[in-house]
Amino acid sequence: MSSMSPSGENLNYLSIEEHDSTACAGVKYTIRRVSARRRLELVRSIRELVRESEYREAGKAALDKLESAMLSRGISNAYFVNGFDSVQGLLIDGEIPSAESMWAKGPEALVEEITKRIRESWHLNDEARKN
Repeated sequence: MSSMSPSGENLNYLSIEEHDSTACAGVKYTIRRVSARRRLELVRSIRELVRESEYREAGKAALDKLESAMLSRGISNAYFVNGFDSVQGLLIDGEIPSAESMWAKGPEALVEEITKRIRESWHLNDEARKN
């Protein structure tokens, strides 16, 4: 199979996407595009969280609902850590943020925006999430 396009030029696939933030003016962030490996790593990291969250969500007790909400945040964290690449125009405590520091200390509205974008981009249907 040829790696050349019909025009004779190589295809330049970008494994990241850059977006302007709507939550924080002047901030741009970059997310990783889904790949077979990244999807597998994500599914592995959230499989048990999803099962436990669904179980807890079905419960009637307040503690079950609280546990379900906590597990849901864990799933969002897995998406964020797997999909976040970088941010421009923002320092946290004077440093360029990593995925971990963005999640732990970054502006919540920006973290939510990035997480939503990653989830939309990496869309896993219900069946894929359960597997």
